[in-house]
Amino acid sequence: MPTQRFSRREARVHRLFQISLLLKAAHSLLEIIGGVLLAVVPQEAILRIANLLTQEELLEDPRDVIANYILRSARSLSIDQKSAAALFLLSHGIVKLFLIVAVLRNKPWAYPAFMTALGLLIPTRATSCCMSFPLASLP
Repeated sequence: MPTQRFSRREARVHRLFQISLLLKAAHSLLEIIGGVLLAVVPQEAILRIANLLTQEELLEDPRDVIANYILRSARSLSIDQKSAAALFLLSHGIVKLFLIVAVLRNKPWAYPAFMTALGLLIPTRATSCCMSFPLASLP
């Protein structure tokens, strides 16, 4: 009986692992789509979208921190920053999706490659988040 209980527990853990990989794959697809959109949508359209998303909130509270941050970011987004963000999203999404598909297909090399990629990408993302949202810019 203990082996049967272990098998059920192992099956549940494996199923959760597969679900987490599928969610990560969906996130990777969103990154790829976001990267493509960021690459092709003109700067003026980004500013119009930011204005549209924040105008109601700013009418209620002109000092709203998040709405003002969104507008400031959209106004100051340079072509270099936009290109770098698009490249980051595309490369990150493509690498993750490729490795997730390989893990789901039980390729033995994919597990260490996936862990290495995550080990490299997590600090990169943490650094980029800290650099793009400096606390000093908040009012």
